[in-house]
Amino acid sequence: MTFKSNYFLLRFLICDREESRIGEKIAKCLCMPCFCCCGKYSAVSTEILAHAMVRRACHPNGKVETIDNKTIHYIAE
Repeated sequence: MTFKSNYFLLRFLICDREESRIGEKIAKCLCMPCFCCCGKYSAVSTEILAHAMVRRACHPNGKVETIDNKTIHYIAE
């Protein structure tokens, strides 16, 4: 039995956390306009990432691949 891997290449992961760092809050405030305009290219929410990971696990394509933000959004739809 052979296993193939998928590498999810994230640029910015958006999630709500109980604890946070001041740098994360500043970065999120400064980058939020960019996320709204170019969401598929810059940020991924935890829900979208989870959907993409489950779909890729249930329907593997049989090769090792690196999956970028745009592809993560496409797979999750």
